[in-house]
Amino acid sequence: MPETFEYRETVLELLYTLQRYLANKPASPEDRELVMRLAPLYRQERDRAVQEGVQQGIQQGIQQEKEAMALNLLRDGFEVDRVVSLTQLPLDRVLELQQQLENENREG
Repeated sequence: MPETFEYRETVLELLYTLQRYLANKPASPEDRELVMRLAPLYRQERDRAVQEGVQQGIQQGIQQEKEAMALNLLRDGFEVDRVVSLTQLPLDRVLELQQQLENENREG
């Protein structure tokens, strides 16, 4: 099944559900053959989803690290444009972080 297939994820989810259903009941030879043919597709999709999750986790970690650095730089008095340059965060995000610091300073 091509990766660009619009309903790929839905089809694979349905196939996995069918596989679980067939695994929990006595299966005919045709059912066992179907499960065996579907298993590689399911494993491939699961592996892709795991890899995608890992990549998202890495990206989130990088983003959090940049934001922590930006907060520290802003606390140390760096100008917003310098923080943007050093962290490569978008200007609007650095301004949000600056506002967050100002709110914390007012409250604390």
